[in-house]
Amino acid sequence: MNFSVRALARCAACACVLSFAAVSETRAQGNQSPSTTPALPQGLPAATQSLPPTVATTLVQPTPITPREQRAKAYAKLLEGQRYYSRARSSGRVSREGLQLAQQAFKQAGELDPTLAEAQTAQAEIHFLFLNDLEAAQQFAAAATRIDPNNFGGHRLLARIFALKAGLDESRFNRAAAEQSIAELREVVRLAPNDAEAHALLGEFYLLTGRKAEAVASLTRWAAGAAGVDARFYEVITGGRELNPAAAAARLAEVLLRENRAPEALIAIRRALALAPENAAYLSILEQVFEAGAED
Repeated sequence: MNFSVRALARCAACACVLSFAAVSETRAQGNQSPSTTPALPQGLPAATQSLPPTVATTLVQPTPITPREQRAKAYAKLLEGQRYYSRARSSGRVSREGLQLAQQAFKQAGELDPTLAEAQTAQAEIHFLFLNDLEAAQQFAAAATRIDPNNFGGHRLLARIFALKAGLDESRFNRAAAEQSIAELREVVRLAPNDAEAHALLGEFYLLTGRKAEAVASLTRWAAGAAGVDARFYEVITGGRELNPAAAAARLAEVLLRENRAPEALIAIRRALALAPENAAYLSILEQVFEAGAED
């Protein structure tokens, strides 16, 4: 069989091309690296299994919440804690379970929004009023005032905690704690200028620390104001004294009499007797004022 030289050349060229293509394909298959396509996460919804992995993974990523939504969740937890707290107190006796639920909710509120001072104040109040843990109460109250220097509840609790540590007994008086209480009481007065408890306690601590002029000023402000809303703490720390305008005027009269200011003491004790004319203790102070030389 006769073939032309040109035909043979064409056949040889085709054979070379086919051979080169086969070798190239083989080499490509041998050198191919493992697939770098990310595997689908475990537990994806069935509807996403047929999607490309990157698309499926994107679809199941949780949407991050905004700071506003985070704060809203924190407030919701704060309100939840307040509900548990109110229920625990309104049943006639404190419910341990209710307090624990309240504490848990307040803790979660603080974790959701670390700038929520009220959550720290609520924790401090529970430890102070019901758990008798002054150190924990102090830590929570201090945290509240660090977050918000205008947090009234935090300053009030700190003032009470340091007042208890200081005491009003001269023989066991802790001056350092008293100074801390004075600092917090001043913050209370800054935020609530007519707070009866703050002025009354300031008067006592000023007397115990030798600041008589400041004591008279604080007691005068107390006597000029309204009765305290919550008198329980003052009654406990003072051994039963009242937190009302009559008691304030009588206490002012005692201090003025001690400072040899009988005429001013007479004015103060008369104000007390006008509010409580049958009070035997006030009548006794009146007699002492007259004995000191005050003229009727």
